[in-house]
Amino acid sequence: MFKEIAALYTQSHPNVQIIFENKAPDLQTAVIAAIRMGEKFDLFIWAHDWIGLMVEADVLKPVDNDVADVLPKFAVQIPQYKGRIYGLPFTAETVALICNKKMVPEPPKTFADLAKIMQQYNKPPRSYGIAYWVNPYFISAWIHGTGGYYFDD
Repeated sequence: MFKEIAALYTQSHPNVQIIFENKAPDLQTAVIAAIRMGEKFDLFIWAHDWIGLMVEADVLKPVDNDVADVLPKFAVQIPQYKGRIYGLPFTAETVALICNKKMVPEPPKTFADLAKIMQQYNKPPRSYGIAYWVNPYFISAWIHGTGGYYFDD
């Protein structure tokens, strides 16, 4: 996707050179080290939860005036740190509830429906009504879906 966007951009800006580099497996360390060695980046892609670390490492500069008016209201807080905007989100992700239709032919439509199915199949240690890793990422749907949030400013 990004290469196609870059190709469209360079068609109308032929003096601009866009270079794609993969800094994996440790992008965070590679980007900070490269910038400290004098390498220049106009853009790089990373997870928004690195913003604080990158700002404190003097790797990011705010882009408030450039993006504040184009971000949808729900997305404005995502790339912020200490009240400043440092990025432009281009995707979102969440976990999915996967339903085994052999066991549960009709997926639950409400939380009450889900609770009934969970009780029906909850027979530890042989089976559990629902099972997944219990950590902030995997339980985020339940927290965010009811208006909660993990972190404050």
